[in-house]
Amino acid sequence: MSVGYSLDEALERLEALSDSLGIPRITRCDGLVLYALAYTYSTRRSSVLAVDAGAGVGYSTLWIAKALADAAVRDGRVYAVESNPSRCARLSQALATLNAPLQLKAVCGDAVSFLEGLQEPVDILFVDVDKHLYTRTWELASPKLRPGGIALYHNAHTPPARRVLQLAREAGWAATTVDTDPGLLIAIKPEK
Repeated sequence: MSVGYSLDEALERLEALSDSLGIPRITRCDGLVLYALAYTYSTRRSSVLAVDAGAGVGYSTLWIAKALADAAVRDGRVYAVESNPSRCARLSQALATLNAPLQLKAVCGDAVSFLEGLQEPVDILFVDVDKHLYTRTWELASPKLRPGGIALYHNAHTPPARRVLQLAREAGWAATTVDTDPGLLIAIKPEK
């Protein structure tokens, strides 16, 4: 990613912004796992569509965007969805400063409505919305993920995330949790 500052500087800026606004965010450990999975998936593709559902001010979006850029995806797009209007305004500003070699779009609205209306296949989905919406996001997004696509859910140790893990396994997906604090659920759609 071509930015006027290092990844660490960009992360520090977004960490400070999240902290000053009282917005929860993933940990750096979660970010590294998210980056590694998005990078590994993207190295095999020339076109990748990622959705960051519950983007806050863009901290998790930055990890995804960096992975796609480092994987040299020619047609990389990341939709960063945030329902809180003031957070979404900050998200738009943060994404504009990244100068990424891919399309980054802040979507102001709730993730459920966004996923309901999304007509394109999704490669990577990261979900960090209100936990009571986890099952609904799974129901909407799982048919829209490409074969081989990856769905990740933050806070994997909560009952709603454990339910998504159960649903993914019942559907024949490779699914597990990574014991970061507070955990990441990873579900990979079968290639068929």
